[in-house]
Amino acid sequence: MKTKREGSIVRMITIAIALTLGAALTITVFGMTSLGEINKKADSMKNEYSMFDMDLMDIRLRYSEITCMERDIAYQTRADKDKIILYFDQNVRRIDASFSRLEQRELPEELKFKLNTLKKNCSEYIRISRMGTDYFFYGKETEEFSKILALAGYFPIQWLLATVIPPAEELDSLAEQYFTGEIEELELQGRSTTYFIMISTLTSFFILSVFAIVFIRRSLRPIKRLIKTMSIVETGDFNIRSQIDDNNEIGRLSHCFNQLAEKIQAMREIEKQDEAKKRELELAALKYQINPHFLYHTINSIHWIARLNQIESIEKMTVSLVRLLHSQSRGDEFITLSEEALLLKCYFSIQGYRFPDKFVVEYDIPDELSDIKILRMLLQPLCENSLFHGIQPMSGVGHIMISAREADGYVEVSISDNGVGLSEEALCGLNDSSALSETQYDGLDNGTGPSSGLAVRNIRERLFLHYSGSARMNFSRIEGGGTNVTVSYPASRAQKPDGHPGHGGEKTA
Repeated sequence: MKTKREGSIVRMITIAIALTLGAALTITVFGMTSLGEINKKADSMKNEYSMFDMDLMDIRLRYSEITCMERDIAYQTRADKDKIILYFDQNVRRIDASFSRLEQRELPEELKFKLNTLKKNCSEYIRISRMGTDYFFYGKETEEFSKILALAGYFPIQWLLATVIPPAEELDSLAEQYFTGEIEELELQGRSTTYFIMISTLTSFFILSVFAIVFIRRSLRPIKRLIKTMSIVETGDFNIRSQIDDNNEIGRLSHCFNQLAEKIQAMREIEKQDEAKKRELELAALKYQINPHFLYHTINSIHWIARLNQIESIEKMTVSLVRLLHSQSRGDEFITLSEEALLLKCYFSIQGYRFPDKFVVEYDIPDELSDIKILRMLLQPLCENSLFHGIQPMSGVGHIMISAREADGYVEVSISDNGVGLSEEALCGLNDSSALSETQYDGLDNGTGPSSGLAVRNIRERLFLHYSGSARMNFSRIEGGGTNVTVSYPASRAQKPDGHPGHGGEKTA
């Protein structure tokens, strides 16, 4: 037995891509963060080195100025002593400030030791230099300075200057080595991190590419099988079915394809049956098409015979019947309300000879509604029901009222009579639009005319086919006896109305 692969192709792809991209993104974010920290440290180290070098250079520059001032102290006039001493003190203060900044920096022990040594030598230098200032400007002679001056023989003292300049140069060299090494190490870490990010990203995409290739090759096999099956169905063989039963999108696609093939096969069978029925109906339609024309011409001949023999009743009946048959033979589904009223007059004219002095018909159709469109022969079955089921069983003369109104974009046509009316059961059955069974409506026939139920069902079906749920037909009882039926449908007007409805108050016996 074949084992189904569990899961979804889309879910598998999503999980695999998410994991691969998530890992690549995590590595990239971590690497970029580390790289940013490294670059930040490198920039900070470069800035530290620049500031350190500037402070050390400032110390050396100030000592050079002090050395020049010492020459001025030894050889210039005493009139300039205040200015020289002012500049001397300014340089000393700047040297102290530079040493203070250097001591605040984080330095290795070796640099700290060299810095302390340089500071001590500088302090000693300044102390002896101030002795020289007191000696040359103010004549203050100390035993210590006298010995130093006797040994040196020259002011400024060269060997004392040597205790400051070489240590400063040595400190500068060590600082350059230290800071340069730290910066290079940080730059090396930055390059290593960059390579790591690139390699990790390329590896992630390589893994993703390998997965895509493997997955595509694996997924194409059932797709090719399904395409082969579809190509067979395309030739017209709907008996073949796809055998792919994987529990994923391709398996579900295969299942849907099989269902579609089964439905198409069933529809083809139904289509064959419908084609056979259609041929039968076409033959029947041709036969029925011959009959109305034959009757039309035959009744027309009877009309002319009755006219030649001056039989007025037969002449009028045949004229009305010819009009009805001629209207039924036309192919258009809609006519105007005035044309429908004219056909009703023809119908009631014929029934007037069958039931003389039995009924009176009154029309209340305003002239402005004459061009309203209505389904052909929609009202005649309802008028026929009023005549046969309402008026004919009663004693005395019956009254039928046909009226039309337009409101809110709808046309309401009402047919009311003062006949025997309907029972509650019959009324409920006629108003139940879902009750369209022929058996139920047959029970409404009283045996004196066409089936009321079948007529109502036919009208409801025609209204539904043309207006869907926008049309309504409702039966109700009239107080004092009688029935009223109202048909409501969306109003639309004919382009060129051909006739005019009857005026209110017109009566036909």
